[in-house]
Amino acid sequence: MRICFIQEPLHAGVGRHTVDVGRALADRGHEIHVVYSPERLEPQFLRDLTSHPRIRCHAVRIMPGLDASDALAFWRVRNYVKRNGPFDVIHGESSKGGGFARLLKLFGAKTVLYSPHAFVTLSPFLSFAKRQVFTGIEFLLSKLTDVIVCSSQSEREHARSLGIAPEKLTVVVNGRAAVLGRDRQQLRNDLGLSDKVVIGFAGRLEAQKAPHRLIEACLRLLPKQPHLHLLMIGDGPERSRLEAMMHTAGLDGRVTWLGAVDAVQYMPAMDILAMPSAYEGFAYVLLEALHAGLPIVATPVGGTAESVLPGKNGIIVPHHPVEPLVAALRQLGRDAELRHWMGQAARERAAHFSVARMVDNLEGLYYRLCDAKACSAASRSHPRTAANPISGRAPACRTD
Repeated sequence: MRICFIQEPLHAGVGRHTVDVGRALADRGHEIHVVYSPERLEPQFLRDLTSHPRIRCHAVRIMPGLDASDALAFWRVRNYVKRNGPFDVIHGESSKGGGFARLLKLFGAKTVLYSPHAFVTLSPFLSFAKRQVFTGIEFLLSKLTDVIVCSSQSEREHARSLGIAPEKLTVVVNGRAAVLGRDRQQLRNDLGLSDKVVIGFAGRLEAQKAPHRLIEACLRLLPKQPHLHLLMIGDGPERSRLEAMMHTAGLDGRVTWLGAVDAVQYMPAMDILAMPSAYEGFAYVLLEALHAGLPIVATPVGGTAESVLPGKNGIIVPHHPVEPLVAALRQLGRDAELRHWMGQAARERAAHFSVARMVDNLEGLYYRLCDAKACSAASRSHPRTAANPISGRAPACRTD
């Protein structure tokens, strides 16, 4: 097949997903095109894609959110698809890429899919007016979509709450390959954490990831638990405020700020992974924590129900108040044996989220959609020969 991915970001989880899926599909003999924006780009992801001989990448400047340049950007995307098509499948990734991909239906695109990677409307920070606008956009664009690929059951439930027809929705959970991290003891020695129980966070320091909730919990927990240490991975607009909170509490020496580094390489230094996010589609940090054998303390967002089995490999806590998060971290921080067997259960759980399984499901979905459209076209072009000569019924076309 000839498959074109369209997306605005090529970074974080969306970029990771595109690299893993794109390279795996290319390894299976498919021709892959990726139209991306250089505005939010991790260069390593682009190198991973362009190094494959069956993957072509094309940059179009697409700005995040609604922007005055969107019409021009869409026209450039449309021109690329027209010049290099036809494509068997066009797959829009994230909200802006998904919007552009679906609008291509108006210009003759046959099979179009959309992966939200967390609907904008999941955000609890949207004003009522913006929520109504984005809900309307998602509902209308769903009419131009063959399938919306949700990454978790909770994301699918949210899509239904937007009025999107259930037959348009399917779930393909994310997958992640195990990555060899650094030696645990050497890493902890290098960071000065050899005798500490380390609570880790990995993600952008912004409202969606809610790092302030973890800091609030640690302000209550760390003064009473001198063996605990906080390891913060990531950068973003909240960082200075979070650092100020720890400084004001006199806890500067109890937290290590690593900035925007490869979290997988530093997870071996952790004893617990905390993910207090306000909303998610299916955060890759959950899968990386499973492979690292970390107990997980997380809020009930997309992907948590699939990856965290409460009491077995982690604890799910409510968004508010902060006390259950404090209690969960205290329990795990005190109990080395509990951390050990939860970590073993996490590694066992990781086997359910392989890249191969994710790509199998997506590839199968592509084939079913293309086969169904081919059967439908054949039935319209040759109604007599397409019918079953015995029953008079059209041959079955599998749909999702």
